[in-house]
Order: sequence, then structure tokens, then C-alpha cells
Amino acid sequence: MSGTELQLRHRRVGNDGKVELAVWQGDEALTTDRFCLTSSRAREAFVDKLCKEYPGIDRAELEAKLTRLAADLIATEQANQRQALQGTALDIAPPEPWPQPVRLAAVLSEFADLLRTHVVMGINETVVCALWTAFTHAVDSFDVAGYLIVQSAVKRCGKTTLSRIIAAAACKALYAASVAPAALFRTIEATKPTFILDECDAYLAGNEELRGLLNAGVTHDEAHVVRCVGDGHEPRKFSVFGPKLLAGIGRLPPTVEDRAFIVRLQRRAKDEHIKRLTRAALAHAKELGRQFYRWYLDNRGEIQADADPPIPESLNDRQGDVWRPLLVLADAAGGPWPELARRAAVALSAEGVDTDELPIRFLADAAAALQGYDEISAADLAERLGADVESPWATYARGKPISPEQVGRLLGRFGIKPTKRHGRRTYEVGEIAAACERYCPKTGEVTAPTAPDDPSPNAAMTYEGAVGAVGGSKAEATAPHLSPNAAMSYGDGGSRGSKWQGVRQEKRLFDGLDGLASAMEGAK
Repeated sequence: MSGTELQLRHRRVGNDGKVELAVWQGDEALTTDRFCLTSSRAREAFVDKLCKEYPGIDRAELEAKLTRLAADLIATEQANQRQALQGTALDIAPPEPWPQPVRLAAVLSEFADLLRTHVVMGINETVVCALWTAFTHAVDSFDVAGYLIVQSAVKRCGKTTLSRIIAAAACKALYAASVAPAALFRTIEATKPTFILDECDAYLAGNEELRGLLNAGVTHDEAHVVRCVGDGHEPRKFSVFGPKLLAGIGRLPPTVEDRAFIVRLQRRAKDEHIKRLTRAALAHAKELGRQFYRWYLDNRGEIQADADPPIPESLNDRQGDVWRPLLVLADAAGGPWPELARRAAVALSAEGVDTDELPIRFLADAAAALQGYDEISAADLAERLGADVESPWATYARGKPISPEQVGRLLGRFGIKPTKRHGRRTYEVGEIAAACERYCPKTGEVTAPTAPDDPSPNAAMTYEGAVGAVGGSKAEATAPHLSPNAAMSYGDGGSRGSKWQGVRQEKRLFDGLDGLASAMEGAK
């Protein structure tokens, strides 16, 4: 039987991979059988039967031919299924790298200028948008991917324009006006895109499953969901990790905002001038995206996922985690970007009282109302809080002032219990103050800098210093760049990472930027 190549001839007899297969050797038909060609067990049984009947058959040759034939059959079935599906198949791929090496600082500056040419936004907001866009190309080198939230109070404030520019420059961007929870995790698992989710206020409100996926999608090791798939309901793990831009009107759930960089846009005033977004501008953004990608390919070996850049002390732990990748990139860019990034971090994320969480707001208001007291009853505290007509406590009880019982329940959430003294049950003011200090860090100690050099959101600016054209051949920036030892102290000995200690160091850094920011104004 040897010496003549085997020939396989088949025809499909069903939609489940079953075929009628004929095996020929030369002019001789050896056998004809029907079985499921895509089943490895069925193929093995067919080979055993044929080799037993014809011992001279090359078993390895027959197995190889059956395997290739099964692969071709599966590919054909999948192609037919795709053609029968509604919609358009996703075509998500990284951009073509820029042909020449680039400097990250120059690309960041050019992209920042492009943003402020078409969107009314301040310096800090521009800085975080530029760094986040660069981060989408480098996300594989990091374990945390903070979201970029673009929001405004009303429509026509530039959210969609900003989203379109970032989508053009981001890596593997997928722009969508809506997404279902299953589509989110299956798309991320399959293509690992940068999701640009516009109009999210229309479909995120009340969608607890989608909100839960967004809450889980920031930290790489924990960003997974488990779903049962296939006829056998096999449990499979799907990733939800990756950069996401969420744009919409109004605030998002606090648990989502807590994991994000928040950019709030305002409607353009009459004296603020921007240009209409054109195809040429989007093409420019795509070119800058190619340059971001080229820089990452050239430098990814030097980016460490566990890098520990100096982080402003005023940021809480989660804010420090989401800002860390952007600060790593800012430090790698050099020039003014390390200081610009930390200035933006403090201005946009400096820790304060979270007024969206009423229990936290309650603690802050209660502590403020009790200064000078040692103890107070629930009734007296309710009266004091309800007297402030501008606070939520004036109408907390269905339009009426907060009641003593509600005060007691809110304090009880923080483990604060009343004690009986002089025939009345009162609360220790010191306990309330201690809880307030734990949950409501004071914001007065570290104030986000207000840039006197940026009176209008779109004041002309240059991120590379006062001179030089933006581009790959641009001269190195001459803007002041403080050394870490001059502006920072490592009081924790490095056990938790080097953080900026105290207000004086931060203030000194921001004072040092005054000259830089002044150079930005009118220097374009």
C-alpha cells in the first residue's frame, strides 16, 4: 500500500462538522465513511479502523491530512457565520509606528496644542489628556489603567470633540455610543482596545452590571469576570482591564469617578476662540498617535510596571495608584512635564471631602458644627444641621430637616455610639472629630494651585518652554526642572514609595513653575 499518496475526497452532510469522506490511493477507493470531521475522537477512530484494515497505510500521513482538512472546514464554517452576522466586524489594530525616533516631550506638547486649538480647556486638563493618550500606547507595561472621564454640566461643551481627537491618537481606539456588559468584556478579551464611550450618561445610570465591570477594570490582576460558555457551560475568565474614556453630561457614580482622571469642560465664552474640528486635524492626531506608539516601542524595555515615581502627598492611595503610570511617562518625557503632571495631579485629584457620599458629608458638617463642644445629643446635632438651609440636612427627611434618629443611624455607621450622662444620651464630640479626620482629610493644608498665568482656559501656551518649534527636531526645553532632591524628601524611608512630604515642598515646586507657566502664556 505504500508508495502512492493518499487522497481524501469529502462532502458536507450537515452543519455540525459531519462529512462523507472517501479515501483513495491511486486509482483504488479504500473506504467511504460518515463522521464528524471536527471531532478529534472521531478522526482517531476513523484512522484506527482504516489502518487496521489496510496495515500498509502511513498513519502519520493520514492523521496530518485529516487534521488539515478539519481546520479548513472549521475556517470555512467560521467565515460563513461571520458573513451571516449583523453589523460590521471589528478591525482593531495598533497604529503603524512613525518611521523616525521621536522625543516624547515634543509629541506631548504638539498634542496638547492640538487639543487646546479645538476644545476650551485649562492647562491641567490638557496635561492629563495628553499623558493619558500617550498611556494608551504603553498600557501593556503597567498594572493599573485609570479611566479618563470627560464631563460637563450641559451639552455643547466639547465632550465629543475632545473624545474624537483622543480616539484618533489613542492606541487601538474603539469609539462607541453605547455598550452592553457582555459586549464590553468579550471585546476587551478579544482585542484589548482603548474604549471611547461617549454619551455614557444615557446608558450607565441604573446599569449596575456595567458599573460593576467598570469598577473592576482598573487593576490588571483583579480585572476579570467569570462566565459560563459553550454547550458544556464551561467557566471561563474574561479580562475587563484596559484604558477607557467615559464622556457624558453630569456626574458618574462615585465608585467609577474614584478610579479616574476627571476633566470637566465648560461651554465656550464669547471671548474664547477655538477652531472647528476638521478631517485634517483628526489626521494630525493620528500622526501623533503613530509617534506615541513609536516612542513606546523604542522605550518599552525601560518602563517598569512597578516603577515608584515621587507622588504628591495630597493624593490618597487610589489616586496615587491611577496617577503613577502617567507620572512615569511624564518623568520619561522630561523637560517641564514632570512638574506639569504633578501640578495637574494635585489640582484635579487633591483629596477632599467627597460630597457625593452623604455619610462623609455628614461627618464633615457635624464636625464643623460642633467646634467648641465636648458632647452633644442627637436632637441638638439634628437641630444644628437642619438649620443650614443650603445643606442637604435641611430637607433630608423627605423635605423636612434631618431627625435625631437619622443622626444616630449615620453616626452609628462609623461606630460612634452615645453614652448616658446626667440623665441624657450624648455623643462625644472627640469621637466625631476623630472619625472626621479619618474619613474627611482636611483640604486646607494642601490647596490645588490656581494658575494666575492662565486666566482663561484657552490662554495660549507652549509646553516645551518659551522658544522652539514643536516637533521631533525641537531643541531641548530650557524651562526650569527641579531636581527630586531639591523639592522632595523621602520621610518614609522608601517603604511605601517616595512621596512628597508636606506643603512647603509642593508649594516650592509650584512657585518654581510660575516662570514656566508665564512663558506658556502668549508664547505660541
